[in-house]
Formats: sequence, C-alpha cells, structure tokens
Amino acid sequence: MSNTDANRESGGFNWSRYIWIMGVIFPVIMVGFDMLTFMRVVPEGFIREYLVLTYKSPNLFSMYFSNFIHVNLNHMMENVMSYLITMAFIGMTALVIVPYFNKHTKGLNYKFDSETLVLSTVLFIVVVPFVISAESIVLGNYMGIAGGLGFSGVGFAFEGYLVYIMETLLISKIQVFSRDGKKVMASNGVLLAVAIPAIIIAFQILTMYTSTVSANYSAHIIGFTMGMTIPATLDWAGKRRDRKDSNILNA
Repeated sequence: MSNTDANRESGGFNWSRYIWIMGVIFPVIMVGFDMLTFMRVVPEGFIREYLVLTYKSPNLFSMYFSNFIHVNLNHMMENVMSYLITMAFIGMTALVIVPYFNKHTKGLNYKFDSETLVLSTVLFIVVVPFVISAESIVLGNYMGIAGGLGFSGVGFAFEGYLVYIMETLLISKIQVFSRDGKKVMASNGVLLAVAIPAIIIAFQILTMYTSTVSANYSAHIIGFTMGMTIPATLDWAGKRRDRKDSNILNA
C-alpha cells in the first residue's frame, strides 16, 4: 500500500509527518536535552532546582521537566526505546492493520479521528506530566520517597493510546460480527476488549508491590489510564458535537 493510500484509509491524515515529528524529532530533542545534563553542560544547581522533581519542594518547572530527563544513560535508553517501539506499533496499526481489517471485514469502515490523535498527543506532552508529578508528590511524601524523574509515565500514555485505538478497532469488528449474527465471536471480543487494559494495569500494580527495582509504577498506571481516557473523552465529545451540528442542519 502506498503512503497516499494509507493516508486515505486513516481519514486523509498525514501519518508520515506525525511519525517524523513524534518518532524522530521529539525523541532526538529529549535525548539531546538528557545528554546536556549527563555531561553537566547544564549547571548542577539548575538541574536540582528546576529539572529534578523533589517531592518536598516541587515547583512548576520541575513538575514538568522531570518527566523528560533521566538518571543515567541506561535509564534514558530504556524509556526512549520503549517509546519508539510504541510509536512503531501505533504507525503499524494505522497504516497496516486498519487497512487490512477494513479490506477483509465486510461492513467494516474504521477510520482514525486525526483531530483526536493530535489533541491527545498535545495533552500527553503538555498536561500528563503535571498530573503524573502531582500524583508522585502525594504518593512519594506518603511513602517517604525523596524525588523522581523519567519519561516512563508519559511513555505509558502513548501505550494507553495504542491500546485504545486497537480496542476501538476491535469493538468496531464486534459490532460487525453482532450484525452478522456471530454472537459467540462478538462476546469473546468484548471479553478481550475488557481484559487487555485490565491485565496491563493489574501487572503494573503487582509489579509496584513486588519489584525491588526503583521505579514509579504508579506513574505508569496514571499515564496508561490517561492514555486511554483522554482520546476516549475527545472522541465522545467530537461525536456529540457532530450530532448537535447535524441536528442544527436538519432543523
């Protein structure tokens, strides 16, 4: 399938531009920023005051930027690679899986809402870091943890979005199966749609209480949950707005 065909399948959205910005430019900027802190090009005092989130004395700068810097090179590479793999799966879902299902499932015409994707991405980058930091401050003070930093919470928001678009595609297939009278396949699909995010969240909760590795698993849960609820809310609001506009036109 050509890039033009793929864009047409996804509602005319320019996936090449999105993947170039979010899959190349954004991680390069984050890695470059990290390297400046590793090499101490950025003064140590500035890092501690404005980049590292100290739970006892947070500020707006540290609440935001702490989500984009890391403890060391290994920490950075783990989070960046996880993010890039997620972005690759998002692109594959849009450009390969959705066109395949649309072509081979009679009655299915699934399309991404590009406005939801763009707005979700902006909220993941701009708003989610503050929410994760706020949760980390409350939990960290309660548990006696000094502070934290890292991209994994925001990365999990993109993982949540990936699960969301895969589930909305699955639900669209369930609706087609239901119309065709394939009740067993539809009911199994509903079970799978509920089970996927539940398993991911349950795994994170289990890991949070059993792992000896120092990681903010609660931030993973918050990021993942917001990664699913933000696009779901935007899609709901968009459909409600479309219905309202349609009613006005028909009045």
